[in-house]
Amino acid sequence: MNKVISSKKLAVKKERQQQKLDSGYISTHYPNVEGIVINMMYSQTTGLNKSLPRTINIAPDSYAYFRVECLIKDCIEGGFDLTQPITKMISKRSKTSKGELVCEGEGSSERHSSITYEVAIQYS
Repeated sequence: MNKVISSKKLAVKKERQQQKLDSGYISTHYPNVEGIVINMMYSQTTGLNKSLPRTINIAPDSYAYFRVECLIKDCIEGGFDLTQPITKMISKRSKTSKGELVCEGEGSSERHSSITYEVAIQYS
């Protein structure tokens, strides 16, 4: 990885860390949410011939930051932002939702990775 890409990735990482800190806690923004579980299958269009499962558990004392990073090492400013689907679910008090997101970062190729996800939210 060249020096320009490396410094850009570091800047993006610092910015996202600050966004996470600024997001506050689930319990503050969504006091009726007891927990969120995100099950996803991560797929790459290059390099891997199989999907990788991943589960993320979000508790009330977790940050209200719903972004999952891309797993491709050379991807810049990529990832999967689940903020809109999750906040929409909470506003409608939905318990489950499914969907697919494509990484829009600058990586090794266009549409270099994607996820299919299922979100489950438990309310008080």
